[in-house]
Amino acid sequence: MTHWFLSPHADDAVLSCGGQIAMLTARDERAVIVTVMAGDPDPALTPGLFVEELWARWGLGRDSAVTEARRAEDRAAAAVLGAEVELWPWPEAVYRTDTSLLYSDVNAIFGFIRPNDSALREIMDGQRIHQFSRRVAADDTVHVPLGVGNHVDHQLVRILSRMAFASRPDVYVIYYEEYPYSVRKRDAIAKTLAQFDTPETRYTAIPVTHPIDNDALDKKIAAIACYQSQISTFWDNIESMTREVRHYTHQVGGEREQWLVLPEEYLKNNDRTTKS
Repeated sequence: MTHWFLSPHADDAVLSCGGQIAMLTARDERAVIVTVMAGDPDPALTPGLFVEELWARWGLGRDSAVTEARRAEDRAAAAVLGAEVELWPWPEAVYRTDTSLLYSDVNAIFGFIRPNDSALREIMDGQRIHQFSRRVAADDTVHVPLGVGNHVDHQLVRILSRMAFASRPDVYVIYYEEYPYSVRKRDAIAKTLAQFDTPETRYTAIPVTHPIDNDALDKKIAAIACYQSQISTFWDNIESMTREVRHYTHQVGGEREQWLVLPEEYLKNNDRTTKS
């Protein structure tokens, strides 16, 4: 059985599920991190002020040098955890354009998906999704970002997963709470879960906590530290990251995910709430 961890960007799966991944591979189980938005920007891209600010803070250079360095960080983190990593070619939101940049500031990337977004077109085309779905075997587990924080790339990966596995009841799909968005935005989990309901369909959300042992937690922290360019997004330095990750893990008892099911499905399959 394989555990697939869909990561919108390099670092998302490791930040939220790095302990689980370390424990899985320690048991000789297969874990694959699929980083969806790992592609280079268009060579003709004219970076706006927001992109220039990000490049300056990350300290990785410019243009494709930045994305290559981020892919290297992702490979290094996966190696620490003993996981495989698969890098898809779609560029992340800050690089995507139509006639101009689609997401030109921080409010835009935590807002609505633009209907002319090339990543949305790729998802709706369905070719890559179909190819990926065929590689996922019966009884595999797919870990998907819940969408906490509302980043457009997280929203898109959630849409991707729902399209890929809507007709695959043999695959166990579970949604991870994106850390640290999950603790830095008040009521973030409840607000995100509410997005799944429609007038016709209301889901039951079952929290699933995965206990993490000390060795796995140490490996998770070491893996997060591999994303040196991204530490300043959330923390002052490696030491503050280490303190906060340890505190959060001990506070919640491990890593948290949400199993979203229809009420009748839960009644039939409630044993799955204990699956990890």
